[in-house]
Amino acid sequence: MKARIPHERILEEAHRLDPVSLHNILMRTPDAEIAIPLLFMGEAEQRFLLSALSEEKAARIRSLMGRLQRVKIPYEVYGEVVKNLVIRLQGGRPPDVGTYYRPGSPRG
Repeated sequence: MKARIPHERILEEAHRLDPVSLHNILMRTPDAEIAIPLLFMGEAEQRFLLSALSEEKAARIRSLMGRLQRVKIPYEVYGEVVKNLVIRLQGGRPPDVGTYYRPGSPRG
């Protein structure tokens, strides 16, 4: 049996929702909670989720993805983000985790 990729759960839940519900949930979701799983998805999967967003939010997420590509994201963080987004897509409210990503401060 093939091991499941964690973000596949996001896609399964997203496909079960009607487009308006998916849009509303994703628009209320923090950008990083969408951007981090998208980093691990293929282009078609990324396009599917980004197309559910407003152009402004999709642009912010693409920009954040560009910044996150230069950051090592621990698997535990990726797993937590996926879990929280799945909870949102199922109509629940995940625990508040603050922020997943903190840019480093410039060193002098």
